[in-house]
Amino acid sequence: MLLYAGKAHPADEPGKHVLREIRQLMMSQEFMGRIIFLEDYDLQLARSLVSGVDVWLNNPIAPLEASGTSGIKAAINGRLNLSILDGWWAEGWMQDNGWAYRRRTCRIRRGAMRSRRS
Repeated sequence: MLLYAGKAHPADEPGKHVLREIRQLMMSQEFMGRIIFLEDYDLQLARSLVSGVDVWLNNPIAPLEASGTSGIKAAINGRLNLSILDGWWAEGWMQDNGWAYRRRTCRIRRGAMRSRRS
């Protein structure tokens, strides 16, 4: 079973698209009951997840990883991480504490980046 939780920033259209794709996938006959999306991701839900998951999957687009504090909390709780080498995982990955996969990058125009910061 795959539990999926998270939120996309209101201006993060690619992130919203990923969440819509996951929703469609979990509603398909093939994955019905095997993928569960946990809505309203907040500190309480994060606390439960970081202490109880088998593998913490983080799928940001480099270099847009905010900081990765949930992944750090999962690691402190002895959980394995699977992420791109961005944010904290670029320094925290030691090849025996989880997995890293090929770095995905995102090209952002300067004007788009300014609008995200405001």
